[in-house]
Amino acid sequence: MIHQGIHPKIIRLAKMTMAKTMAQVKIYGVTTKQFNIDNGLKQGDALAPMLFNLALHWVMTQTGIDPNSTLAYKRVQIVGYADDLDVMGRSFTAIEEVYKDLEQGAAKIGLQINASKTKRMIQIRNIQPS
Repeated sequence: MIHQGIHPKIIRLAKMTMAKTMAQVKIYGVTTKQFNIDNGLKQGDALAPMLFNLALHWVMTQTGIDPNSTLAYKRVQIVGYADDLDVMGRSFTAIEEVYKDLEQGAAKIGLQINASKTKRMIQIRNIQPS
């Protein structure tokens, strides 16, 4: 957040919302004992999507991925919603390179791509003469 020019007071406030967080889980009507949440973002936290997007933007810019690129002008385009990303490209090689860059950049800040949730779809546009 500091590297993106966010005021230190805002950073402190965001950290305060995540510090000393306790949780309980209800399973079949029985509530567990309280436990600490020591790392990560809280599921359903209103700040979570914005903080994730800030981290992702930092990863992309540090690895040289242009977050504003589109397939109309570049070889890859990344489309995201919350913590789901689609990497579209003009070639499988371009997509694979960006995936590796994202994976390495994310690891630098403690994020990990969940390979079991990663899917691949190849689509070929076949233009028929009219």
